[in-house]
Amino acid sequence: MEFGGNALEAAGWLVLFLLGTVLILPGAWVFAGWSRWFCRRLEFSDGSRAEFTGRGGDVLGWWVLALVSGGIRFYPAINIGILVPNHWSVTVFLFPLSCLGWWQVLRWFVRNVRFSSGARYEFTGGYWELVGWYVLNAVLVVTVIGWAWSWAGMYRWLARNTRTEELSLRFHGEGQQVLWRIVAAVVMSLGVVTIPWAWLWYTRWLVANVTVEGQVGEAAVE
Repeated sequence: MEFGGNALEAAGWLVLFLLGTVLILPGAWVFAGWSRWFCRRLEFSDGSRAEFTGRGGDVLGWWVLALVSGGIRFYPAINIGILVPNHWSVTVFLFPLSCLGWWQVLRWFVRNVRFSSGARYEFTGGYWELVGWYVLNAVLVVTVIGWAWSWAGMYRWLARNTRTEELSLRFHGEGQQVLWRIVAAVVMSLGVVTIPWAWLWYTRWLVANVTVEGQVGEAAVE
C-alpha cells in the first residue's frame, strides 16, 4: 500500500484543519473532505481503489464531543472559570468523553471507506482499549523515548482491529522506527513552511507499512 498525496495538497488540508479546529463545528466537514482526499490518494499493489463516502453532518455530534471535551481548557470563550472550573478533576472527567468521541469518529471513518474490490471493513477495537492506549501514551512521555513503542503498539492494535470477516490490516513498523522518524519530522518542521513535507513523509512511511492479511496467516497483500 502506498500514499500518493503531495505536499501542496497536504499544506492546504493542514490550514483547513487549523481553521476547523478553532471554529469547532466546520471541523467535521473538513475531516470528511480530508478523508475523501486521503482515500483517493491510496495506491494498492493489485490496482484496487478506495473512496470515502461519509459526510461531516453524519458525525458532527461525536466530533464536537471529542474536540470540546478534549480541548475545552484551550477555548477561552468556554473556559471562563464559571461554566468550566479550571481544575484537574475537570480534565479527568472530560477525558473519557473525548475518547468516546474519537472512538466513534474512528468507527465512522472505517465504516465509510469503500474499496473497488468490494471489501467492507469495520473497526472492532473496544472503547476502553482506546482509553488504555491514550493513557499509556501519556504516561510513557515521561520516559522521553518510551512513547514511540507505545505508538507502534497502538498502530498495530488499530490495524489489527480494522477488518472484514476474512481480512484484517497489519502494521509492521517498530518502536525505534517510529521514534527516529518522529524526531526527524519534528526537526524538519522547524522551518515551518516545511511542515507539510515532513509529515507527508511520515504518513507515507506509515501507509507503506500496512498490509492486508487473512485471519489465518495467509500471505500478505500490500
